[in-house]
Amino acid sequence: MSRDVACDNLKGFLILMVIVTHIYGNYDGISVFLNSFYNCVHLFMMPGFVFLSGYFSKDVDRARENAVKSFLIPYSLIDTTLAFLDWIRSGNNRCFFEVFNIATPRWALWYLLCMFYWRSFAKDIMRLRKPVLTVVVLSLAMPVFRSWGTPFALGRATAFLVFFAAGLCFKESWMEELKTTDPLVGLMGMTLMVMIGVTLMRYGLLTRETLYANKPYPADGMFMGMVMRIEFYVISSVMVVSLLVLIPKRSCVLTNIGRNSITAYVLHVFVVFFLRKLGLMRMLLPSGEFGMLFMAFVWAFLMAILFTAKPIVKAYGFVMDSAIEVLYGK
Repeated sequence: MSRDVACDNLKGFLILMVIVTHIYGNYDGISVFLNSFYNCVHLFMMPGFVFLSGYFSKDVDRARENAVKSFLIPYSLIDTTLAFLDWIRSGNNRCFFEVFNIATPRWALWYLLCMFYWRSFAKDIMRLRKPVLTVVVLSLAMPVFRSWGTPFALGRATAFLVFFAAGLCFKESWMEELKTTDPLVGLMGMTLMVMIGVTLMRYGLLTRETLYANKPYPADGMFMGMVMRIEFYVISSVMVVSLLVLIPKRSCVLTNIGRNSITAYVLHVFVVFFLRKLGLMRMLLPSGEFGMLFMAFVWAFLMAILFTAKPIVKAYGFVMDSAIEVLYGK
């Protein structure tokens, strides 16, 4: 599939939102506004990112062939490196293997491990008679099991699989139709879903844990947990489609960020992870809620531009290619 400027622009926008929420995420509780903004962004951020990942995985044979090299190896290397650096930062007071646990993805690295799963099974998903419906049923059923959650990112793997499958099945002709849809329709859809999402979360009818999708349903509220997940799927789906209608269709600053979004995703994890660990993140953000959000956008934009610059992308590719060559040979 050839590159799609609108999709690249949306990926660029979404990776900016990922970095923004990771920058100020520890401080979202200081005001109702920041908390609501954080929740609204999570309604479409990773669903949109995963949907586009599925949309660009339509060559299922190639997706399966490259799953290990493109995602599992980078995940293993980066997770191990972060654990090692964190171990050094802590003063070597603990055994390294108390810090390192490759079965539990460190922070935002769950996406890389899940991409390995999704791309490995993309061909099998497309063989199903009703791929999206089957995956929805699976995703709603699996959190019933108490062990289904953080280990190996299985909770998120099944929860967000719905969006990956939807991307796989989404036709290019449908994408072209969205590009010609009146932006007012997209704006109305986005506004309505924001209002519904904020209202549901205000009254406890949708929780942040549902948006994170990394835990099983509560033992005393399985039915409500399932209802909340359905709400999440419906609201997020409408928001992602609305964004596809609203996003610029011409090349802009977001385009290059979107085309190299995986580099920005991986490298920002290193920077933000250790800024948080060292307690430096708060120094980069002003105390006021609007000032904090504004500076989070500024830092996110600067990181995104830097980490998708050609020399950085080449350097990242060289490191990963070298690691793969060591493991697989020439």
